[in-house]
Amino acid sequence: TMRGSFQRKTASSASAADPGTRPGLHGQTLISTGLVDWDRLLGGGLALGTLSLIIQDAHSGQHLNFIRYFLAEAVATGQNAAWYAAN
Repeated sequence: TMRGSFQRKTASSASAADPGTRPGLHGQTLISTGLVDWDRLLGGGLALGTLSLIIQDAHSGQHLNFIRYFLAEAVATGQNAAWYAAN
């Protein structure tokens, strides 16, 4: 039989090499936001190597809580993280 070179990657066949990461669908490597419910809403976490823009609500400080959890998760798992603020 003929076999193509295409192989579907699933979450069980992918492996996460870095600590604090987990395999995602389509060969992506995911990192946790530090909040279990937020990770679930995002389909397992944020894709490693992506840029995320968080826009603050002028009447709420919840964006700061998210940033704190995300940076704490990065430190706890040995990942690099940066916080840039345009003030």
